[in-house]
Amino acid sequence: MLQKLVQPIPSKMMINSCVKKWVLHPQLIYKIKGNIMKINQLIFLILIFGMSMNSMAVTDKEKFCVGGEGTQLAMNLCADATYKEADAELNRVYKEIRANYKDDKLFLKKLKTAQLAWIKLRDADFALEYPHSEDSSYYGSA
Repeated sequence: MLQKLVQPIPSKMMINSCVKKWVLHPQLIYKIKGNIMKINQLIFLILIFGMSMNSMAVTDKEKFCVGGEGTQLAMNLCADATYKEADAELNRVYKEIRANYKDDKLFLKKLKTAQLAWIKLRDADFALEYPHSEDSSYYGSA
């Protein structure tokens, strides 16, 4: 029983023989290099995936509106991101209201009429505030 637990210590000649086989055998070296390359590729993919997941967690508004670059492009991108965020919230609330009042057809009809009237008012207010909106050079840029 004790002999199974105790392994014989390899001789120096045996160790040198093993080292020579590892060093001189080209297929074995190729396998080792191939495995190292696969491990490096896997690490690279994990890092890239991790960085892409981190960037996906950042919203457009956080990307474009933080830092205050002050360029026209940065302001346009920030305004677009802010608009998309507000539009998504507006649509979410509108759908929630429609779901809560789905049985009240008269209310839904009047809600739609009021919303369409609000859109006309919004567009008329914009036209009043910016009468030269058709001329892109009239108001300039930042």
